[in-house]
Amino acid sequence: MEFLKNVFGDKALTFAEFSQAVEADGKIKLINLADGGYVAKEKLDKKITELSEAQATIETLKGNGEDVEKLRQTISDYETKEKNRADAEAKAKELEALKARFNPLKKDNKFLNEGTEKWMFEEFSKALTLEENKGKSDTDIYEAIAKDKNIYENPNSKFVNPPASGGDGSKSDEDKIRAVMGLPTK
Repeated sequence: MEFLKNVFGDKALTFAEFSQAVEADGKIKLINLADGGYVAKEKLDKKITELSEAQATIETLKGNGEDVEKLRQTISDYETKEKNRADAEAKAKELEALKARFNPLKKDNKFLNEGTEKWMFEEFSKALTLEENKGKSDTDIYEAIAKDKNIYENPNSKFVNPPASGGDGSKSDEDKIRAVMGLPTK
């Protein structure tokens, strides 16, 4: 408060005298702190430094915005792939469980071909979901589908031996050569 000694000296002043003395001094600045008109220089400098650092951080993050977006997209892609993988795994387990129910039903019979077996499996799968088959056993459903259908190989068919000449019933190599040359075969 030493700076006020130049204004007051050793006497009391009226408001007008005080105002005149402050203006004459030129170094004294009076403000109302309640109005927020004054901030200490150290605080101002500190805030300016903090603001500069914050702006630098914002600029850095703006530059990283594309990287962040790429990262988000990569995460989204991985989540989609994981969901698809989990769905495929669940579907495969469901298919295996269904095959475990289907395979014993054919017993020792062999299907005519792979297409017939595939068709029968698909029909069995569809039949399991039908309301009319609720409460029926797998055997009952399978037999209802297979009834009166020629889907198995005949176990009683006789084996046919191939012809002895050439193994496939065709002419011998010598006969083929003679035929190409225009000569009579043996």
